Amino acid sequence: MRVDHLYYDGLGDQEKAAYDILVRAFSTRQSIVNVPYKRDADLNSLIRAIKYEHPEFYYADLYATVVYRNALFEEYHLVYRYSEEETREKDRKIESAVQSILRDTEHVSEYRREMIIHDRIVRNVTYGEQEDAVYKAHTMEGVFLDRLSVCEGISMAFKYLCGKVGIPCTVIVGDLLIGARYQQKKYNGHAWNLAEIEGHTYYLDVTNDNYRYGYLSHTYFNLSEQLISTTHRLPTDIRLPPCDYVYTPCPLINNWDDIVKAMKAGYEKKQAAVEMRISRRFLRVHEVQEQLNQHLADASLVKLLKCIKSYISEEKAHVFTVLLEYP
Repeated sequence: MRVDHLYYDGLGDQEKAAYDILVRAFSTRQSIVNVPYKRDADLNSLIRAIKYEHPEFYYADLYATVVYRNALFEEYHLVYRYSEEETREKDRKIESAVQSILRDTEHVSEYRREMIIHDRIVRNVTYGEQEDAVYKAHTMEGVFLDRLSVCEGISMAFKYLCGKVGIPCTVIVGDLLIGARYQQKKYNGHAWNLAEIEGHTYYLDVTNDNYRYGYLSHTYFNLSEQLISTTHRLPTDIRLPPCDYVYTPCPLINNWDDIVKAMKAGYEKKQAAVEMRISRRFLRVHEVQEQLNQHLADASLVKLLKCIKSYISEEKAHVFTVLLEYP
């Protein structure tokens, strides 16, 4: 199963033939293209596959595609948001932004490349959209040119960057569990990514790792299906590969010694935040805060205790974060 072609691989033979023709057409900015008539072709699935597997088509208004049918072929009328000259200028600026993000990604592991991309998007992109150009935030244009985007655009930009450095990746569209401490069981539509790193697949949500609390988070970086499913509802209309591993810098905590070790390491490195994924067999997240100070004091980490600014509990994700402020 090819991670970067999940949508294409899920199409029928008729849609795949149309997909190949339309990708060539969008690439060369054709306005009208004929596709042999396929009675059972699903236009929505076809456009979705092109959209999420080709984020470079940011200049096309894909869902404005109009299809006229006769007995022999389908005539697709393709719509573009910008002139060819405007697109060339945007492409130039996007390439410059891409090269800036991808600096230092040569001669490092896939895992390190993936983290560099994740961290630079988190640091440099604000969540939101322009009132007079909402569509930009839903494509990679919002990330690279405006540094303002929503989950869909962020996920598409992440896929595009991963493709540039040889990491198989796709956009996943499902639902995110929201509400105060996730007690309301309410879901909103959401987009995130699935990436293949060193032979294993992982879910990651760059949008949810943004600077919500003023620090760089890896709470949703390289999670298994079991972990991501505590906060995200996966789609059921595409076939997804097994995702059984976790590969994240957020350490798994099984006992108090692990917490003390993680806190000490973060303090010595002068980290602004120490994120810890608490084993469900150990403690509930809110119980960590109740007992943390005593255990740090017992470990003679009084200087560290004085640097603790606040705590953040992600109950459903089972992540506990300590924010540190140094004198």
